[in-house]
Amino acid sequence: MPHHRHNKNHKGNKEDTNNNVQQNAPDRNANVRDAQNGHQFACCSPTACLFPDETIDTRDPGDAVRVYCNNDQCTLGNWMHGDCFIEWEDTVLAYLKSCGRARSWSEKQRLQNLWTKKGYDLAFKACDCKCSRGHLRKDLNYVPPPKPVDNVPK
Repeated sequence: MPHHRHNKNHKGNKEDTNNNVQQNAPDRNANVRDAQNGHQFACCSPTACLFPDETIDTRDPGDAVRVYCNNDQCTLGNWMHGDCFIEWEDTVLAYLKSCGRARSWSEKQRLQNLWTKKGYDLAFKACDCKCSRGHLRKDLNYVPPPKPVDNVPK
C-alpha cells in the first residue's frame, strides 16, 4: 500500500503556516469584548503604553488605531493610542530595515509596504502580541467614525 503524505489538518483545508492573517479577521472578538468592557479598552501596545491610565472608548476612539491579533483566543484588546502605535510602528520599521529584501527599500517604501503582505511577511516577528501566542497587525479595513462638523457660520 503506498504511503501518502498528509497535511496535519485532515479536513482538506490547508493551514496557513506563514503567519498570514485573513483580511476579514479583525472583528471576530470585538462584540464579545465590547459587551464585557462597556466599550472601554486599555491600550494593547506591546511596548510600554505612553498613557497607562487612559482607556480607549470604541464609540469615540479619537486618534486611537485599531489593530488585531492573529490568535483567536487573544483577549488583550484591539486598540492602541495613536502615539503608542507610532512608537511601536517605529520599532517594527527598524526591524524591517534589517530584514532580507527590505534592506534595499527606501524609508518611504518600508512605510508603504509594512502593513501589506509584502512587508508584513518580513516584519511579523517584530509584531508579537502581549498574549504571547499571536502577532499584531494594523487593521487596514477599519474606518474611523466621522468627526462631528460644526455648522457655525463664520
